[in-house]
Amino acid sequence: MAVARQSVHTLAASLLYVVLTLATSILVARLLGPVGKGQVVVAVAVAALLAAAAGLGLPAAIVYHVGKKDGSAEDVFAVVSSLSLLLGGVIAAGLWVSGPAVLDVLLRGLDTRARLLSMALIPLMLWANSLASVLVGSSRIREYNRSLLVEPLAALPLTVLLVSVLGWGAFGAVLSLTLALGARIVVTSTHIRSALGIRLSFRWSYATSLVAYGVRAYPASLVTVLSMRLDLYLLNALSGNAAVGLYSLGVGFVEMTQQIPEALRTVIHGRLVASRDYADQATPRACRQVVLVEAPAFILAAVLWAPVISWLCGKAFVASTVPFLLLLPAALALSLTRLLFADLQARGRPGLTACAAVLGLAFMVMLDLLLIPRLGASGAAIASSLSHSGITLGCLMAFARMSGVPPVRLLRVGRDDVRMLADTVATLWRRARSRAA
Repeated sequence: MAVARQSVHTLAASLLYVVLTLATSILVARLLGPVGKGQVVVAVAVAALLAAAAGLGLPAAIVYHVGKKDGSAEDVFAVVSSLSLLLGGVIAAGLWVSGPAVLDVLLRGLDTRARLLSMALIPLMLWANSLASVLVGSSRIREYNRSLLVEPLAALPLTVLLVSVLGWGAFGAVLSLTLALGARIVVTSTHIRSALGIRLSFRWSYATSLVAYGVRAYPASLVTVLSMRLDLYLLNALSGNAAVGLYSLGVGFVEMTQQIPEALRTVIHGRLVASRDYADQATPRACRQVVLVEAPAFILAAVLWAPVISWLCGKAFVASTVPFLLLLPAALALSLTRLLFADLQARGRPGLTACAAVLGLAFMVMLDLLLIPRLGASGAAIASSLSHSGITLGCLMAFARMSGVPPVRLLRVGRDDVRMLADTVATLWRRARSRAA
């Protein structure tokens, strides 16, 4: 019952997160148009990539070691914070020192202020993700959900103030996201202090353990981010900010759909580490729930995308329809891969996920270079869907080999899955009505 209750809480928080993030994205699109929207996306995407590059697999290592209760809980905060700020700060400083030759390629179209904010986001993103991993690893799901919602709750009014009222353009949008991320870090730190305690002492042995595991998980973590972001960088370099602005709407939809598997992964990840038998049952069940929810939702989204986007963001964004439709297979594949990566890493086999991710990324880059010059955003979407589908297939085969569970059991939805989803929706509805009353 604890898992079901936490799943409901996490799913509710994820749905609210999606709504708030979507509202901010639509607001930025309407206020800034395709070019400005593309600039904001590039600033955040570059920071996310470099934060993953700087992290050395730290978030995955934190979940594993905290879940195993390896080390004193009071030491976690100091070690995690120090490593995050140090690693992220080194990458940000190196990027700034590299000068215009590198910045003009990575942050094409952004002014100096927006570039500085993008670099400041690198250590902040790594710090925020690492602190969130502490709550996930310790199964503090309610606290994790609360801290997660702080960011979109702060970003929306800040965007209204800085972009709409003050007219600060793309710089104001990036600044609002930076301030919102800072608020999330403060709230998450408070939850960690209340739940686990904080002792401001740096334990080298604990830091070494985290880095040792993180380095093994690092290729998969980095390649996963690359596989979600690299097409944006290549599209920006080859086609400019406007193409990124159009394509980013589809990418944003894909990323928002990841809240569903992320909610399931968040709840079960710590338990996957503790019990292989639990993993053999929970991972297939979670995958089937994702298929049951997302497949019908994607069909509906395909039908409604063009008229809804025209109404919400303006007619200039209707051109995003074809890339969006071509991205839908990537959305489902990414959702399944997220759950399968968590399972394989919990079994102590991060190398398997790294291998699948690296091969998929290499395939995507090859297709991007071939298709983007000819098809633009649509070419990037095709490359993404094909590569992510390949990664998912590889992870399904690896899971089946290690667990003895046939791959079809992860995809074939049955009556019990429908009943479980109905019970979850009913529980959410009763909680919403009780709170409204």
